Amino acid sequence: SIYNCLALSVEGPDDVVATPLPAYSIYQQQTSMLRGTFTTFGGGALRVPTPESLRELFRATNCKPESSQKLRVLVLCLPNNPTGAMLTVDEARELCETLDELWEQYYVCDPAGGFSVILDEVYVGITSKPSASLLAYASERLRNAIFLVSSCSKGLGAMPGARAAWITAPNADAIPELAKIQLVCTGNASTLSQVGLKGSLDFLRANPGQMDEIWRYYQVRTALVVRRLQEISAKFGLGPIAEESEATFYVWCNFGSLPRVAGKSETDLEFTGFLKSLCGDSATGYVGLAAVPGSAFEMPGSELRLRLSCAREDLADLSDAMRVIERAVGIVCEEGRP
Repeated sequence: SIYNCLALSVEGPDDVVATPLPAYSIYQQQTSMLRGTFTTFGGGALRVPTPESLRELFRATNCKPESSQKLRVLVLCLPNNPTGAMLTVDEARELCETLDELWEQYYVCDPAGGFSVILDEVYVGITSKPSASLLAYASERLRNAIFLVSSCSKGLGAMPGARAAWITAPNADAIPELAKIQLVCTGNASTLSQVGLKGSLDFLRANPGQMDEIWRYYQVRTALVVRRLQEISAKFGLGPIAEESEATFYVWCNFGSLPRVAGKSETDLEFTGFLKSLCGDSATGYVGLAAVPGSAFEMPGSELRLRLSCAREDLADLSDAMRVIERAVGIVCEEGRP
């Protein structure tokens, strides 16, 4: 679905796709497939995009000397993967107003028709409170530039891994074009996934309270992981590693205060590999640990960021995984001691 939306706006290197850090890697991969130019903004320090970060992005992209590049697609993953951050109503209103302002500033006479906004909202439903969407507060012009992508394999369904997604586009003229791209460029979801998607949506429409149950199920798991990471941080005198997530079933971790030990913790890839090497040794026994390095989300590997998935039925599995992390941190702190 993301690819189909990008393909409507990206034709070559002059077409820029932007998303805030940390950034889901598929956006860059699919932009490259379309020969577009991918960029990130915000530096990873922002909880969510701000009006000023958007102004700086559009200024930096659209005003390069002797360049014909223009920002064509803004991709916003909210609730965010991997951080779990989501917009408040006030933040959503502010961003909509800012995007209208930027349209007036840079695209009034644009022959290509301006820019589009892809709202990747597949984690709606796994949230601590209702998530504000730009679509609800956008002007008519901005609404017609929005493509909302959602899925039944996350918060809006009971089919994890089914990868059945759909696109909502207020601009009806865009629908036939999306259908053409789907027909010739990408594969359809399986029949089973499509039947499951419809069944899931029908069920949620009839039982909206079930979405609260979905959040409570995952919140128990993310809370366990965050609590154990905070205990590990205190035990070894480290800086904060993680805080409670607003949404999703991920915990976004910062192991940047660890000592740097060659082969174990100089980069996020090393630390992820070290963790996984402890998951099946004689001291630990076999333990599953779903850890993705922050560099997979365009973050510098030296920052030692990791995304941990908490989507496990048995809480004991998560406790075992936390013991692996505690052991790894202990080894690194011992070997890195001055």
